[in-house]
Amino acid sequence: MIKSISRIIVIMIILLIFVSTEAVAGIPSPDLQPEEGFFGLSAFSYYYAAVSDRLLPDQQIFRKCQVVFLPSFEPESAVYISWDEKNESDRPRVVATELEHQLWAELQKVIHREPSKDGYYSFAPEVQQRILPQIRSNVKKAEAEIDVQTAKILEHLWETMLSRIRYPDIKVLGLDGENYHFANGVKGRGYRVGKVWSPEKGTPSYELIEIAKSLKDYPRLSEKGRVESSKSMSKRAERLLAQLRSK
Repeated sequence: MIKSISRIIVIMIILLIFVSTEAVAGIPSPDLQPEEGFFGLSAFSYYYAAVSDRLLPDQQIFRKCQVVFLPSFEPESAVYISWDEKNESDRPRVVATELEHQLWAELQKVIHREPSKDGYYSFAPEVQQRILPQIRSNVKKAEAEIDVQTAKILEHLWETMLSRIRYPDIKVLGLDGENYHFANGVKGRGYRVGKVWSPEKGTPSYELIEIAKSLKDYPRLSEKGRVESSKSMSKRAERLLAQLRSK
């Protein structure tokens, strides 16, 4: 009995560590940290690749102000601005996507239905590669046009924050929390990417996340709500940019 409980505890710890992405974060990290991989999701992880395929399906556009949200216990989600600035007829649009059910939790369910080896279940890459294509995910999508001025200042903020990425001075193991993967695409230059794990309130990364959350909510607001949200995001972005310039 004690042996079984110990195995369960070990499995829970492994799951929490994995869901918190690489699970290593600075304390507190005022800036975004370096990111490996494409579009802000590590290339070696089949789970991250599956999240990207579901939430960011259109690989033909350069997504601006992009964030992928990976919480420990809630569905994965993303937001970005779709906009070709060189096309005068194109208007910036905010696109928000969210999985109906958390993909990581669905993966766990399938793995735990399979026979275990000595009470342990494998989450090895080859296991994820085999199982993830079997999982059918419903994606909730919402989009709405946003004014050019707000889109420009948000992109400027993303670029400024992504230009400040650095490794944290101290590293600790982080459980639970939420991972945020930022990216901004520019034609002719590619993507600049960075990440952060549950930053402390009041840090630039925390303020950026709060703006990103408002951006994710934006398409689902009423017309009046979007106008107010756009003004609020612009003001908050300007304040954060001023704060960054003063350092």
